[in-house]
Amino acid sequence: MGKFLKNKGISPDIIISSPALRAKKTAISIASELKYKKEILFDKDIYDKSAMQILEKIKMLDDKYESIFLFGHNPELNKLSNIYVGFDQNIVTCGVLEIEFSCNKWIEVEAINSKLISYDYPKKYN
Repeated sequence: MGKFLKNKGISPDIIISSPALRAKKTAISIASELKYKKEILFDKDIYDKSAMQILEKIKMLDDKYESIFLFGHNPELNKLSNIYVGFDQNIVTCGVLEIEFSCNKWIEVEAINSKLISYDYPKKYN
C-alpha cells in the first residue's frame, strides 16, 4: 500500500499511529516507502480509546497539518468512517481510506464537510 500511495502522489504532513506492533510496523513501512522523514507520533490513545475520543484528538491537531495518516484499529476506525462518510464496510488490514474534509481547521471536522475519496486495500491489487 506504500507503493500505491506513492504512485498516487499522496504524502502526509504528519503520521499518527497506535503503538501496537502491527500498526507501528505498518506505519514505519509506509513512511519508508514514501520517504517520509519526519517523526511518527505513536499515540497510545489511538490504541485504547473510542472512535469519538480519537476524533477529539484529530480535532485538536495543529492546523499547520493539511494531510494526516492515521494508523489504528477496528472496530473504532470502522465506526469513525461510518459516522463521517457513511462507509459501512470493514476496513481490512492495511486498508487505506482516503477522506477529504471541506474545512480550514481540524476543530471544524464534521460529517457534513466530510467526503469519501477512495478505499483501497492490498487484495484489490493482487
